[in-house]
Amino acid sequence: MRDPFKNLYDNRIPEVPVDEKTNAENWKGTKIWIKGYNNNRRDKFTHNRLKDYILWFTKFGSAEKEFDIFKNKDKRLFLKGVDKSEEEKLSFGHIFPKEAKDVNKLFDEKGTSAPKYYVRRWKKEGHLPNFPDKKYQAIFYVEGDAIKRGYNPMLRRPGYTAPEGAYAVAERYGLWLCKDYIPMQRKNEWIVTKGTEYVRFHTFFNFQGFRLTANRGSVENTPSEIMKDIEKEVRKIYKEITESDDWDNLEWLEREAFGELTKEKEKKDYEKRIKRSAKVRIAEYEGLTLVEPVKENKYYSEQGVYSLFLILKVLKPDLFPFEIVDYDTHFGIDVIAREHSNLSLDRSQLNYIEFKGKLTSPLNHSFNYLKSIICWDTDILDGGTITDVSEKERTMKVISSSDPNNSDKYTKYFLDDPASPKRIEVFVLKDYLKEKIGIEFRPRTATTSSNSG
Repeated sequence: MRDPFKNLYDNRIPEVPVDEKTNAENWKGTKIWIKGYNNNRRDKFTHNRLKDYILWFTKFGSAEKEFDIFKNKDKRLFLKGVDKSEEEKLSFGHIFPKEAKDVNKLFDEKGTSAPKYYVRRWKKEGHLPNFPDKKYQAIFYVEGDAIKRGYNPMLRRPGYTAPEGAYAVAERYGLWLCKDYIPMQRKNEWIVTKGTEYVRFHTFFNFQGFRLTANRGSVENTPSEIMKDIEKEVRKIYKEITESDDWDNLEWLEREAFGELTKEKEKKDYEKRIKRSAKVRIAEYEGLTLVEPVKENKYYSEQGVYSLFLILKVLKPDLFPFEIVDYDTHFGIDVIAREHSNLSLDRSQLNYIEFKGKLTSPLNHSFNYLKSIICWDTDILDGGTITDVSEKERTMKVISSSDPNNSDKYTKYFLDDPASPKRIEVFVLKDYLKEKIGIEFRPRTATTSSNSG
C-alpha cells in the first residue's frame, strides 16, 4: 500500500493494489505475499512463535476435530519462520494428547512421576439453562505437566532453554472461551477452588453466540445474562469432573506418588544422616554426649544451636545470664527472655534474643529490640561491620579473655553503635562453652558413648 499510515491518519482507507499472475507450473492453490508487515520488524516471526500462534489462535489450529468435525482434517500447512531454512509440515487442528485411563498401569510404568503423565478427557455438549435454543460444545482435558511439555516446546521449565516467546503453564492453560473452535479469552476463575488448580486443565468451551470485540480478543460484548448462564454451566461441568471417579483416580495417583517420593526421600535422608553422624564432633559433659550443631553448605544449623542451648540450660541454669520466656521460630525473632530475677514476669525487663547457626551480614532482623545473639560461629570479626534489615550498621567489638579489664574471663563479642548506648552481646558458643565450662568438641570415635543429647 502506498502511504498506509498517512491515509489512516487522514481518515482515508488506504487502497490495496493487487497484481494477479498466472501460475506457469499449473498447480492448484493461492500464494499470498504480504510485504512490509509490522514495519518489517521480524523478531515476532520466528518459527516456534508462529507455529505456537497458528496451533492455538487460528482456524488452522481449530479444536473442531474433538467434536467430530473432520472436513479439514487432511489440510496441511508448510511453515518456515524467519529463523529457519527448511519448511515444517503442520497437520490441521489443535494438539491434544492421548488419554491414559489406567492409573495402576501408569503408576507401574512411571512410578513417582505418574501424575505428570496423567491425561483424562471429558467431552460435553448441551444447551444453556435459560437459553435452550443456544448450544455449546466443550472439551475438558486434565493433563500432567510432563504431557504438556511433551507436545508444547514453548513451555518454560528448569533445565530447558525455551524458544523466544516461551511462557509458563499458568500463562497459557486453563479454561478458554472459543468461537469457531478458536480460543478467544481465558476464564480460569470459573474452574478454581484453590490456588492455581486451573493449570491442570486444557479446556475449550465453544459457543457460537459469543459477541467478540473488534480485534476478536475478548467475548465481553456478549450479553451479561448469557455470560452468567455460560459461567453457571462451566461451573456445573467442573463440579461433575472434580466429583467423578476419574478425578478420584488422579488424586489416588498423586497420593501414591507422594508416598513413594516421601519414602525415597526419607531413605536418602536416612543414609545421608548415618554418614553424617559418623563425622560430627561431640563433647562429653555431665554424663551426656553433646553434639556440635550440624554444618550444611558452610552454615551451622540454627535448630542445633537452640537444642544445645536448651540442654546446657537444664544442666547448668546459670550458664547464660537470662531465662527463656517464649520461643517461636515461625515469625520474627526467636526468643523473648528476661534476666535472672525474683521479680514477677509482669515486672521484669523482657528482651529479644536471636539464634543463628553462623552470624553473617546482613542480619535479617532489626537491631532495635535485640538484646543478644547466640550463634555457634561468626563471620563478623573484630572491627567488622554488620547491617540489619533497616540498613543500620553496627561494629563488632571483641574483648579477649586475657584482657585485664575483662573480669568474666571469657572472650566477649559485642555489636556496637556509637549513636546508641545499648550494646548487643553475641555469645559465640564454640568459644563460650570452652572458656566457661571447658566443653571442647572432638571427632566422634567408634567407642563413643551413645548417651547423647
